[in-house]
Amino acid sequence: DLRSDTTGSIIYRRKVKHKRLYWGLNFTPTYTVYHQQQFDFLQMDVSPSAKFTWRDTDFSANYSYSQTDSVLVKRNYNKSNSVYMDAVRRFKMRSLLPFLTAKEQRRSIPSQLRVNGNYRTFQADTAPAYDSNTYSVGALINQGSSSGWSWGVNYNYSNNQNVKPIGNDFAYSSHAVNFRLSKNIAPNLDANVSYGFVYSAYAHPDSVTKFTEYRVNKLHLLSAGLNYAVND
Repeated sequence: DLRSDTTGSIIYRRKVKHKRLYWGLNFTPTYTVYHQQQFDFLQMDVSPSAKFTWRDTDFSANYSYSQTDSVLVKRNYNKSNSVYMDAVRRFKMRSLLPFLTAKEQRRSIPSQLRVNGNYRTFQADTAPAYDSNTYSVGALINQGSSSGWSWGVNYNYSNNQNVKPIGNDFAYSSHAVNFRLSKNIAPNLDANVSYGFVYSAYAHPDSVTKFTEYRVNKLHLLSAGLNYAVND
């Protein structure tokens, strides 16, 4: 098929005078046309957000609404609502991986802690089996030192509950852990490696096996990279 996409965005940001408070709004429409089969999609995304600082902790909140419709056949396809919140605090603490830290810095090392939560509802008019409510919570901690090493560990828990019984095959909960390690090799060069593991357990027996077996997925992720800065 021959497909064409047209997209645009309006982004507004504002800082409240004399306060550490920011708010904004994103609006992004996307129009997609499949010319040979003669159908289209119009997706509208609206996302207001706010960020503020209280007691040396940065808080942010974001609400997103997305709706996909068809213009040619006048049909609704899906819509979703999601709310995301997180809190980030930067401080100094004892090194949790002292063998990567210079001796004089092990008692007090720059650290960052982030916690977050997300809730999302999804409704598909053409495929009600995918109607779902999903929530997730997570936490991240990372540390860096003058020796050039930095690392971070991230954990996330997700729970997806399908609204209709026909969608029970897709109800699951998952645990995800990711570890990232990086090293500054030269002033303009650093290397990094990361490993992630995701364990997903489905809540109901799978219809493909005539409702006799529970599905479990295990995903391993490994990546490595080099970053080189050409100039300052």
